[in-house]
Amino acid sequence: MLKLLIFRCTRCSETGAHSDHFLLHINNALHSNPRPGVVPCHRVVFADGSICEGFAFGGADAQRALLEDEGVTFRDDTHVDLDACRWPAGL
Repeated sequence: MLKLLIFRCTRCSETGAHSDHFLLHINNALHSNPRPGVVPCHRVVFADGSICEGFAFGGADAQRALLEDEGVTFRDDTHVDLDACRWPAGL
C-alpha cells in the first residue's frame, strides 16, 4: 500500500489479495493501520469504486475528504471515478 500514489486509488482485489483468506488479512491490516498518515489506507476502495462507510479513521466522510484533498475525483457522493484515478496494478 505504500506504493499507492497520490491521485490514485485501488481495489482490495488489486493489492495482491488472490484468496478470501488473504483478502481478510488485507482488510484487517487496513482497519488497524498503526500509521494512517504514512500508510495510505484511505486510497483503497471497494471494487465498484465506493468508499467505506466503516472507514476506521472517521467514516466515509473522512475518507472522501482525504481523497478529495489529494485530487481524487468522484462519480457521485460515494463512488470514486476509477477510470480517472485507478492505480495501475503492478507498479
